[in-house]
Amino acid sequence: EYLSIDSENALFKKIRADYTEAFPYLHSRPQFNRRKRALFLIIERLRQKLVAPFLANEDIFMTDSKPLPICEHARSAQSTVCQEVDYALPKYGYCASKQEHFYGYKLHSIHTLEGVIAYPDLAPARTHDSQFLADIQCKLYSSLLITDKGYVSQDWQQTFRTQNNVVLYTPKRKNQDCTVRFIALFDRLRRQVERTYSQLKDQFHAERNYAKTFWGYKTRILSKVTALTMIQYINKFDLNRPTNYIKHAIY
Repeated sequence: EYLSIDSENALFKKIRADYTEAFPYLHSRPQFNRRKRALFLIIERLRQKLVAPFLANEDIFMTDSKPLPICEHARSAQSTVCQEVDYALPKYGYCASKQEHFYGYKLHSIHTLEGVIAYPDLAPARTHDSQFLADIQCKLYSSLLITDKGYVSQDWQQTFRTQNNVVLYTPKRKNQDCTVRFIALFDRLRRQVERTYSQLKDQFHAERNYAKTFWGYKTRILSKVTALTMIQYINKFDLNRPTNYIKHAIY
């Protein structure tokens, strides 16, 4: 994923050419994909291990979502991708920032101040943003969570404050009262989140879909997020350089 190789044929040729000693018993591509899907929970445990040091002293987070189309909107009616499970069928959604409709899923995520994805979640595009809060409610305690309007309601604000000691905050408009310090914090968080999403799209090809099943699709998305987190971990804790130097060599 870090090498930006989105073709499995190209990946296997490179491994056989450059890493024969490291992988002397390389399986076929179908076997590789089956094992990768079977290791989904192990990949998630690895991602959680990598994220844990970033969360040690963190109490300010931001939540946002990224559209993940699985095909062009014009071809959505004929698409047969990810149709095997009823609870995770791709849906039509709308991206307000791009002002366009899309067909597929949304990647919801909570980010640290450094832009590290702490808690990702994949949902059909039509799923309301507040549903993500229900999924991560048990994971956040005694912190500030900055959200946009799509995530927050009065009920959720009260629930998080009383049960989790978490303050949900939606940045105000420019014509409303808001401290300069908080505006600076929000701008910093927003830049980090946008950078993370941009890296997932440009280097890790998160919007390119070659999977046929939902299980394969979500495994690929998790692999990309885990790969990004691993490079951030290496940058900060091994190489002692800025966390988001993703395009720099790691050796």
